[in-house]
Amino acid sequence: MGVWCCMSCEYEYDEEVGSTATGIVAGTDFDTLPKDWRCPVCGLSKEHFQSEDMLRGESPIELADADDEEIEF
Repeated sequence: MGVWCCMSCEYEYDEEVGSTATGIVAGTDFDTLPKDWRCPVCGLSKEHFQSEDMLRGESPIELADADDEEIEF
């Protein structure tokens, strides 16, 4: 379960909580939200959301790539 942030108004959709304002039950993955789902604060579509992990730069791909880099001291 993760948290997705609206890039416009910073509303956070937490998959564990859902969105009572838009009728989405707790435990609903962001990827399975209806295509026409919109931010309940500013009205932007799902395409304007980023995973909180991606915003922090903690994507698994980036971490895996970092292990392969040589570090110079």
